[in-house]
Amino acid sequence: MMRYLLLTIITMIFITMTSVFAIDSYTLQVKTKDFIFIGIDPSTESSFNNSDIYYIRDDGSLIIDLTNSEFDSENQTVWRKDGSGLIFSRNSMRKYKGYNEEQSSTSFWEMTLSANGRILSSHELFQMDELFDRPLRVDQWLLSPDERTIAFVPTFEQSFLYIIDIKTHALSQINTPIEQAVYQPYHWSADSTTLGFSATVCTPNDNKCDTDYWEVNLSTQKLTHLGSYDKALTYWMPMQYLAVDPNSKQFILYSGDVSSKWEGFTPALSPDGHMLSYSGQTEDGTAALFIRDLDAKANSAVVTLPQVGAPSSPSWSYDSQSIVFFWEVGNNETLYSVKRDGSNLVSLLSRNVTVAQPVLWRPAIKH
Repeated sequence: MMRYLLLTIITMIFITMTSVFAIDSYTLQVKTKDFIFIGIDPSTESSFNNSDIYYIRDDGSLIIDLTNSEFDSENQTVWRKDGSGLIFSRNSMRKYKGYNEEQSSTSFWEMTLSANGRILSSHELFQMDELFDRPLRVDQWLLSPDERTIAFVPTFEQSFLYIIDIKTHALSQINTPIEQAVYQPYHWSADSTTLGFSATVCTPNDNKCDTDYWEVNLSTQKLTHLGSYDKALTYWMPMQYLAVDPNSKQFILYSGDVSSKWEGFTPALSPDGHMLSYSGQTEDGTAALFIRDLDAKANSAVVTLPQVGAPSSPSWSYDSQSIVFFWEVGNNETLYSVKRDGSNLVSLLSRNVTVAQPVLWRPAIKH
């Protein structure tokens, strides 16, 4: 369960997606909501454990494997803001020029989709091996709000932070404050002019790691030290946000100057800010998904399932009325949707999957 904490924070704060489903003509909106996630289907996975991007309707009536690549593996994706399609990264194992053994390297792609999830087009944007003249894998990246730039850190060279222009492929290395630190892009400013990132330094002797947060102005390369995780989130998200302690079973909800501590895992705020969902245990020790009405200061629902396991990675729909969550059993997950009052619990998959990225709801399509 711990492996989802950081992903959940990032997704909850920076990639909250909304969606309204429309028919292919784009002339009519209906209430059905769609979303995507990246996962491995055990019934089709190869020895390479490749993952695909799945497109699912929240009532379970539609499931599409968008990529269905036998050997390549999609590892991260985001929606275009207008809901027209996706930008995603794909890792490929093959023999690259100058290498005798197969290597893993990443390429970036764009896919446009109809309102019914039908693929209209899919094309490659750029390849890391062509930009760096060698295979290079990227597992963590962040798209700028203007959708022109991607910030990324190479998976096996995490002391280097780069940005790339999607259209021109212009590549720049970012000014960073500490040599040998492990960096991760974390937050773009709304105007896409500054990039926030974390810097983690570990002491080999005692295996202790400290993480600080920074911001860099991309035009001047000026660095600003933001400090701790809480201080960085207060700076980036001053109104309402969640802070998760990865070393405990606690998280903190900050609303303006008021904070409250909670017991649980993988919390998620509804887009309207009035509801909170998180994984935890009932008084008798039963694993449950808690749905909390913050205004009423009471649970609107406590969702449990008869099978062994635990809920994780809840994600709210754009209208704050529905939640999709995974029920974790060992290393596999099944997928469910439920209304905010606990009604209409629907099993969306008849099989287990191994999830590589939390759910991303499709934004409302602009007409």
